Amino acid sequence: LYLKSFDNMLQMQNELENIGLKVGKDYGCPLFMYCWEEEYTKLENKKILFVGQEYYAGWYLSEYSSPNDYKDKCDDFIDGTIKKYENFGLGESYSSYFWSFIKKVNKKFNAENATGKNILWTNINKFGRATGKGRPDRRVIDAENKYLVSVFKDELDIIKPDVVIFLTGPYYDEDIKNKIGTYKKEQI
Repeated sequence: LYLKSFDNMLQMQNELENIGLKVGKDYGCPLFMYCWEEEYTKLENKKILFVGQEYYAGWYLSEYSSPNDYKDKCDDFIDGTIKKYENFGLGESYSSYFWSFIKKVNKKFNAENATGKNILWTNINKFGRATGKGRPDRRVIDAENKYLVSVFKDELDIIKPDVVIFLTGPYYDEDIKNKIGTYKKEQI
């Protein structure tokens, strides 16, 4: 999926660079998922995907600074972004409300199999700021929606979760609609 999306990502980053927005300075690398397949696929209860807003700063591969750096290294770039997700370990070392909630829900639905690696997480926006927290520049999100809008839906088709829980809040409804179309909201 991510290799298939590489050319579109390159176009997106070239367009952003042409308007003065640079990867590593104005936004980071994309959030590409890793799946601990053995833990995820053996679940008898609920395969859960948790969806956040966008990552905090630091989701960036320092060896790449512009789209031109990616051209001959797309496999390395894709592998590096997936490895960053894998090394993050689904927030194992984080005790934020976000990760605490995820761990509690997983334990509730998958009690004896709640290994921490049996769920998945992604963000509705694949790109975040290079520094600080919050949404990246609106032009980054617009470019993502232009070039990579199907990535989120394609991820859903591949991982086939039983439950998708959006932890995005009301200010991200438009982002969700852009990625999956119309949907029904249920508050929990």
